Amino acid sequence: SDNCDPDPVVTYQDNVLPGSCPQASIIERTWTATDACGNSSTCLQIINVDDTEGPTWLDPGSIPESIDALCGLQPLIPTPEMEDNCAPVDDLYVVCTRSDGLECSDPYPPGETTVTLTAYDPCGNAGATADIVIDFITPIPCDIEMGAIPFCNLSGNDDLWVQAGDLMPDD
Repeated sequence: SDNCDPDPVVTYQDNVLPGSCPQASIIERTWTATDACGNSSTCLQIINVDDTEGPTWLDPGSIPESIDALCGLQPLIPTPEMEDNCAPVDDLYVVCTRSDGLECSDPYPPGETTVTLTAYDPCGNAGATADIVIDFITPIPCDIEMGAIPFCNLSGNDDLWVQAGDLMPDD
């Protein structure tokens, strides 16, 4: 308020400084009130803009609950689509961890291993997670020498060899 002017002109000017991560900033806002006589007064306001929310999956239902790893092949672990309230999609990433402590790209032991996918934004905020059970079926005889794609003997004798990716009947 002002003694001489009931309606002073109020303006502000921002100085934006980088914050602790790409989606954070510090705004130094200087407010100025000027009355009809040209008298002015200023006040500094500090505004902290923080990104504290992690990314989310766009379609959580598309993430499989389990994946079978057959014939010694490395399982293909999907990278789910995600979104974030602050960061562009291209800046988001997924971290894969395994229940046995090994890298997700390491060979899997026979049996079940749980893989956890966690979505992150550039500010390091962890968001959505998904657990996928990798069921590494005990290796069956495979002949890698026959070509780049393994051929596997599913019957235990030499009359049934299939190539990885072949469709098998249900029975």
